[in-house]
Amino acid sequence: MSFLRKLFGGKKKEKKKPLNKYDLLQIFHSIEQFLMAKREILEKNIKKELATIKANVNRNKPVALNALKRKKCYEKQLSDIDDILLTVIKPNLLILKRVIVNTILVNST
Repeated sequence: MSFLRKLFGGKKKEKKKPLNKYDLLQIFHSIEQFLMAKREILEKNIKKELATIKANVNRNKPVALNALKRKKCYEKQLSDIDDILLTVIKPNLLILKRVIVNTILVNST
């Protein structure tokens, strides 16, 4: 492929710089904030659907059943977000903070 690139004058791919620890820390914080905001929105939606279910359970059962399905979907999304936060984001955030503290301590001595 490099022969064809040289022949036709294609651009070389630029190599991305590896992210440093502080950039990764900022990225993890922004992801955590995004997931927490998404979590709050889902909790509001669950409360809204629960109110819809309670209001329509005796009068309009199809509406109540659809609201129940949406509520279950929101609860599944909420549990997925909680799993991501607990298994991926928070442990990696703690590890990254420890690495930063350790490098500061090593560099100061």
